[in-house]
Amino acid sequence: MRIFISFIVFFSLFSPLSAGAAVDFVKTPHVEVRMIPEENSVQPGRAFGVAFHFKIKKGWHTYWLNPGDSGEAPRLKWETSSDFTGGPLEFPDPSRIEIPPLANFGYSGEVIYLAEVKPAADLKDVSFALKADLNWLVCEEFCIPEKGHFEISLPLSPSPPTADEERRLLFEEARKKIPDPARGSRAFLRMEGNEVLLEVEDDSPLPPGPLAGAAFFPAAGGVIENAAAQDIRKTPAGIVIRVRKSEILRSTPETLRGLLVLDGAFPEGRRAEWVFASTKEEKSAPFKVLGFAFLGGLLLNLMPCVFPVLSIKVLSLIKKSGEARAKIMKHGLSYTLGVLVSFWILAGILLLLKLGGEAVGWGFQLQSPVFLLVLSYLLFFMALSLLGLFEIGNSVMGLGHALAGRGGYTGSFFTGALATVVATPCVAPFMGPALALGLSQPSAVSFLIFSALGLGLALPYLALCLHPAWLKFLPKPGAWMETFKQAMAFPLFATVIWILWVFLLQTSPLSLTWVLIGLLVLGFGSWLSAKLKIGAWKKSAAFLGVLLALALGLSGLKKEPKSAVLSSAQAGVEWLPYSPEALENLRKEGKPVFLDFTAAWCITCQVNERVALRSDEVLRRFQEKGVSLIKADWTHPNEAIARALKDFGREGVPLYILYGKGAEAAPQILPQILTPKAVLEALDKI
Repeated sequence: MRIFISFIVFFSLFSPLSAGAAVDFVKTPHVEVRMIPEENSVQPGRAFGVAFHFKIKKGWHTYWLNPGDSGEAPRLKWETSSDFTGGPLEFPDPSRIEIPPLANFGYSGEVIYLAEVKPAADLKDVSFALKADLNWLVCEEFCIPEKGHFEISLPLSPSPPTADEERRLLFEEARKKIPDPARGSRAFLRMEGNEVLLEVEDDSPLPPGPLAGAAFFPAAGGVIENAAAQDIRKTPAGIVIRVRKSEILRSTPETLRGLLVLDGAFPEGRRAEWVFASTKEEKSAPFKVLGFAFLGGLLLNLMPCVFPVLSIKVLSLIKKSGEARAKIMKHGLSYTLGVLVSFWILAGILLLLKLGGEAVGWGFQLQSPVFLLVLSYLLFFMALSLLGLFEIGNSVMGLGHALAGRGGYTGSFFTGALATVVATPCVAPFMGPALALGLSQPSAVSFLIFSALGLGLALPYLALCLHPAWLKFLPKPGAWMETFKQAMAFPLFATVIWILWVFLLQTSPLSLTWVLIGLLVLGFGSWLSAKLKIGAWKKSAAFLGVLLALALGLSGLKKEPKSAVLSSAQAGVEWLPYSPEALENLRKEGKPVFLDFTAAWCITCQVNERVALRSDEVLRRFQEKGVSLIKADWTHPNEAIARALKDFGREGVPLYILYGKGAEAAPQILPQILTPKAVLEALDKI
């Protein structure tokens, strides 16, 4: 029977665990947990181990770092202190806990989780206080979340402390069960039909054939079917593991970290080692990912926010067609550098937030009302310039007098930066897998993928600058250029309207009113700056207008989040808000489910919604098939939605998933660019 995560409020509120007593021992009806320091005293600056020794009631279990199909790993939180640095939990080898048709990974009976603590080198007190909170889930046929507060005090010692024999043996045995990274072994991963194939190079003197008692535990979910039988055998080249792939796995992972446990296979009786599996496919695989990233960046030029910026920049290039080729090339390189630096900064911010535990993805900054406010003012200011209200220099393209004064190449650089900023609401086709991979890889690989995205975005303008002869295929300079430049202001005004709509969804009508007043002030300041004849007064009017506009916008900023989810009256059907529990319950009931990952700031999402998801024929087919509709609205930060996107190998929206009838039905992933035909064809398959 599948485990149901049951949160018992009464128990959580009234059990001894809620009292938060400062002890080294906690007892519940299901487990006994003792916090044991490795040594009986502390030497400043000398690290030591801490054990959390669980004795679990018969029939119950706790979990490994990857709990399997259900459950949750224990979570350790050290009390913040300048006296010590506490490390994370280290997990011993788990066992498979079969709950057909599922399987979990965890521990029964007794288990010791280890952690390392390093005291500060400048400790001066006579005693050392160590405090920690531990949360765990203990399960039988239902689960109970439990927690304990632990606190111990140890005396300081000027010399290396010693441990009693019993304690020394406990830690010695516990450390033997903590797997070490494999040394010198090469490991490979590839897909063969519905199976994941892992190969580990190994020259141990084992007879060829199945390895009894062997098991593989993946460190992350979504790769293999946890309950499926595993074929683990020795070959002349090493050890081969075959297991059925997960239903949600759509492409070969670049890497897979896991634990290979071999019981009774070696003379010493047992060996466990971490396995790092990298793809053994053709060497061109990494270049394919970079190619997808490059194509995705190239397609960003066609997005409605980016295209006006690029068009205006090309317009300025036509004006420069008579200049020296070297000078034109420098403009192209400056623009490209602006794009690349902006992508690198964006990648760095995303990776830092990921390291800090934040659930973020592509376009994350558009979940910030302050960012939307500044971006709307910038684009509005740029549009006023294009209409000829004032002249701020073609080289800067609307980024202000200060940048214009620093020269044309600086203007090209910041135009590239602006193109990157306004491109982030979109996840063009080919970009989704590349972004997901980029944010899951080591930093060097991530920056390489983001660089490919940037080069794709910069290519059209860079190509014209590197080959000025191609400008002859563009219209000759003339009066039409001024008309075209003014016309490009209106797509920017439209972009401002869209940004303000997203701003409204994240804040309140009152906040939007203040922003609109700020735009009025910005427009008036720009007009006044154009009318004034004295240079100092012109700059002052523009500067004060910008400051006052920002002050007005920020003063009314009150975050009152709303949902961008369609109501049943708007769409003709009911869209349910996303939660993992809602999705799981509908699938358990055997209902087909259509899952829409969207955001108000995602232009592609809004187009797909109006073109495909609001189509009368699509809505009618949804009703005929009895499809439950769930909208995962990522307009505001939402960790559950971010985790779900990551489970499907995506870092941004849009994403469309269709589940057929029955809890075991495999999901269909629909194209990022939706058409009514694509949705109807997917519905016909369920």
